[in-house]
Amino acid sequence: MTPARDATLETIHVALAVYDPKETYSRHAGVVMASIFENTRSPVCVHILHDETLSGDNREKFRHTAAGYGQQVHFADAAASVSEMGEDAARLTRIFSLGTLFRLAIPRLIPLPKVIYLDCDVVVNLDLSELWNLSMEGAPLAGVPDREMLRKMNKAFSRSSIAATWNGSRSQDGYVNAGVLVMNLDRIRREHDLVSEAAAWFPRYSHCAESPDQDFLNALFRGRILPLPERFNRCSPYRGDPSRSILHASAPVKPWNGLQGLPVERLYWRYLFKSPWGGDADELVESLIDTALRSPGTHWHTSQCYQKIAFRLASDLSGPFRKIAVLLKLLALEGMKRCSKNTGSGGKAR
Repeated sequence: MTPARDATLETIHVALAVYDPKETYSRHAGVVMASIFENTRSPVCVHILHDETLSGDNREKFRHTAAGYGQQVHFADAAASVSEMGEDAARLTRIFSLGTLFRLAIPRLIPLPKVIYLDCDVVVNLDLSELWNLSMEGAPLAGVPDREMLRKMNKAFSRSSIAATWNGSRSQDGYVNAGVLVMNLDRIRREHDLVSEAAAWFPRYSHCAESPDQDFLNALFRGRILPLPERFNRCSPYRGDPSRSILHASAPVKPWNGLQGLPVERLYWRYLFKSPWGGDADELVESLIDTALRSPGTHWHTSQCYQKIAFRLASDLSGPFRKIAVLLKLLALEGMKRCSKNTGSGGKAR
């Protein structure tokens, strides 16, 4: 059940970077929005950082998502700001995607004291005020330590250890994952210009940066990053309790290109179903089938298991869940049909 809005609470500001040349990325940002709105009592304003690749249809779906929950969405055209950055921005676009550059431009694009930045492969499964109301203790940045990267860095003479030493991205406070960040924009603007400093940093250290923009942020704010509890950025392949957490599909297999039974996958598809991007049953079934067939280990025998599970769930669901039951049956039937086309004699996958 969506929590009741409390207009007396402070508005939470969230930034999402949307670079969408294929018009397929916006739906992931829509899932992030729906997951925030479903779980948060406070007023929320989501700032969509975009360029001309944001289509009119997707823009309208963002508006519809916010309006459906009585929340706000603001569109910030990052392309104009990027062009004003001149050669600094041009150099950076040769190193990483334009969407990544949007994140570095947040202090210029959002004239507010503070913002929560979220990657579009996260699902928010908590009241976001729990993160927003944490004291920054004067720090310019707050994030969750990246356990996987720290594990690699802590191996003596490993490539990650040597790279982190050269580029200065590791400190005694650790190394944070940049997929979920609380940004003290007032202090960042007062002390830094992220774009120009990134343009100076990358020519020197790009050869030893494993996660380019993440390494840069850790190096720039070294010793000044407030570490957050792990539940605010639980990275894949997390399989534990997903409650009161932000789950991050940080591994190469995303919920939309493969299924591994992770909590983040269940939540992603649940909130996609609640968003305008999941409203068409035929398209949703197509997406689920395509994702299942791309999943590691999917073959004829597992598809039979999926069919049995889907039909059992469908038979147990009724009343307000009737629409989901129909989708499950369609998913099972279509999956079996497609698997049949992709198998040779003896039922073995080609």
